[in-house]
Amino acid sequence: MRPKAIFVYRVFFFVMLIFISSCVSMGSRYAGAQKTVTITADSLKSRESGKYQKEQDDADTVPSKVIFLKVLLASGRDGFNITSDSNASVQGTNIAGSKGFTISRDADGSIIANGAKTAVNRIEIIPSSSPLKYNRKPYRGSFIIFSGQGIMMLVNKVELEQYLYGVLPFEVSTGWEEEVLKAQAVAARTFAIYNKLKNKTPEYDLDSNVNSQVYGGTGKETPSTNAAIDRTAGEVLAYNGEVIQAFFHANSGGRTASSLEVWGGALDYLPSVDDPYSAKGRGYKWSAEISREKLSSMAAKAGFKAGTVYELFVQDKTESGRVKTLKLKGSEGEYVIKAKDLRAAAGVDQIRSTNFTVASQSDSFVFEGLGWGHGVGMSQEGAREMADEGWTYKQILMYYYKGAKLKKIKIE
Repeated sequence: MRPKAIFVYRVFFFVMLIFISSCVSMGSRYAGAQKTVTITADSLKSRESGKYQKEQDDADTVPSKVIFLKVLLASGRDGFNITSDSNASVQGTNIAGSKGFTISRDADGSIIANGAKTAVNRIEIIPSSSPLKYNRKPYRGSFIIFSGQGIMMLVNKVELEQYLYGVLPFEVSTGWEEEVLKAQAVAARTFAIYNKLKNKTPEYDLDSNVNSQVYGGTGKETPSTNAAIDRTAGEVLAYNGEVIQAFFHANSGGRTASSLEVWGGALDYLPSVDDPYSAKGRGYKWSAEISREKLSSMAAKAGFKAGTVYELFVQDKTESGRVKTLKLKGSEGEYVIKAKDLRAAAGVDQIRSTNFTVASQSDSFVFEGLGWGHGVGMSQEGAREMADEGWTYKQILMYYYKGAKLKKIKIE
């Protein structure tokens, strides 16, 4: 073999050796990577024990590979009317099966169903071939009724993925791109599991309104959102091996807020990030005019006895440019008010975010703002633009939840 050929051969061999070594090291690296996040069966058990008399069911006594959620649908003193298109049964009582149940409570707190006293403060209604309905809305799963401390609660016990079927159509437009629907499915699933694991309320894990995630049962389910949930089944976001708080909102206004500036607790995976993708969303810009009289009334209701408010101006801002506090001057005093408290008093659909300016007019105050929502985590309208530009749901999630990893749930 010629010297030149020998030299070329040796160089080729050396390059291939480096390449193979690199592949082996990368393969070893990923082979050892944890692709799941573990949740213990004990952490999923009911927290009702000791507070309510009940018939123990399999989900409470036997480790399950399925996560069930308890979602609060309604509460109050007047009871509930529950219907179904087929006979449903009441677990652990002598109440006859029926297509309709009128639920109330006795003076001692025990539950009355269809006029019959049950002698317990918890019952579970189990559907047969048709879903249970409340306020004419059908729901998957069973209904649990709790009676205690002067009120009754109606709770929907439903499997995690089926719960998500009733969430996504209320949180995003069902006609959006598949990748943004999948990103929302993962975020919503992560949010639900985190609240299930951290919740301290025995009766339920989540509200069915904006206090948690909007949930409306089966009535609004669509093929596109159900498919996004099915195609990401079991996937959640995790950080350092733990399921994260996957907050999301409608529109960031161009920059997301950190968890520290909004709620006072720093989470590494929820920093403030630039978000130019939200600029095309319908929630990017907004304005609101509030009369001087209404603002004065709002201030009084919030505990600020300022009288007639004649001046309101921004005092300081957060790292992402959102208003932190405002100075309020009135005929009877001056106060410093938090922007988030002012937003809550005005209504979150009127003052859509705390990223605003405010100007005084003769008989009103005009707010000009950017974004819609608290601004922490994923911007839904930003995610939509990213999906439209070709981003995958994984790339979208990694952009908004810094350092978080996509994992599969593993129950042990």
